Amino acid sequence: MIVKTKNTYKGTRILFGDTAFNKRKMLNDMSEILIKNGFDEMMIPIIQKQEIFASKVGEENNNMMYTFKDRGDRDLCLAPEYTAVIQELTFEQFKYNKDVKLFYIGECFRGENCQAGRYRQFTQLGIEILNTSKDYLDFLIKIASELIECVTDKYTVNTDAKRGLDYYIDGKGFEIACEDLGSSKQICGGGSYQNGIGFAIGIDRLLLLKK
Repeated sequence: MIVKTKNTYKGTRILFGDTAFNKRKMLNDMSEILIKNGFDEMMIPIIQKQEIFASKVGEENNNMMYTFKDRGDRDLCLAPEYTAVIQELTFEQFKYNKDVKLFYIGECFRGENCQAGRYRQFTQLGIEILNTSKDYLDFLIKIASELIECVTDKYTVNTDAKRGLDYYIDGKGFEIACEDLGSSKQICGGGSYQNGIGFAIGIDRLLLLKK
């Protein structure tokens, strides 16, 4: 069940009962698939420095970020996504490591126009391979398909999609969509960026398909 109270902020909701259980089970099933395929889980703080995203997430997403200053007058934000954060790790933590396979499950925050499957707080599952030594595109599409098939087998893959995030090479990547979701049909998007490749899945949109 999904509940909104008079004090629930627009674009957020409270999940409990079968809905909460289905979401947790979905994430557990997906995590098992990724671990079996050699990915290590990481947990990332939702509070981030604004500068990390300023030149990477595109003008539209920059305008939708939740920004604030802390007590030290530092410019912070609630994470709108996490690939930009992981790119920083590529240069700092994994500079000399090849084919680093990581995944995360995190809450993201964007000032979206709210509609079914599109919320201002949403759960994102992301997969990244850093400092790649070969082409992983087909492998990642295969992994993404396997994850989505935890919920549905009715989807389409577009391998020449225009992506709205500035860090993707040539602004292109791939997307997976499900027509059953109507206007919010995109459920997965990704592509290559400097020193890596990855994708993210919108868990809340998939949850709409869970029977």
